[in-house]
Amino acid sequence: MDTTGVPGDGSVVGGSYAALTAEWHAQLRAYSQSMRLYQTLVRRQTERRRQWKREPEQPRLRPMTASPARIGATRPTARELAPVAATAPQAVDGPSPTVLTRRQLEVARLIAEGLTNDQIARRLVLTSGTVGNHVEHILRRLGMRNRAQVAAWMTRRAGQ
Repeated sequence: MDTTGVPGDGSVVGGSYAALTAEWHAQLRAYSQSMRLYQTLVRRQTERRRQWKREPEQPRLRPMTASPARIGATRPTARELAPVAATAPQAVDGPSPTVLTRRQLEVARLIAEGLTNDQIARRLVLTSGTVGNHVEHILRRLGMRNRAQVAAWMTRRAGQ
């Protein structure tokens, strides 16, 4: 009776024990090399993170919505607004204040103070979208193209 390949007799089904052991050691070497490479990569990544933490952080840019006061700007004076006011379209005596609603006049006054839509919205307890609509209607009703012209108009109106 042939007992080759029977478990417990020291042989291996389909090949010799020595060949299987050699294959197992080859696989173990490949696995060990892969683990060493992985550990090296993890170590390098950790070192890079530590280095990044040691480097001084670059200053962050201010958001585009920064208020003029936060970036050191001052409100324009009447003298500085005069050239803009001269280009503002107007009737003989300028647009009538009755052309605007009470709320639009409030928004125009805050535009003249140099506030952004978000700041006006917070002050008047509105959404910035509503304020944007008010600004569009103000520009259309006064026949103006930009907020600077509205500010100049409000400055002239306050001086009368």
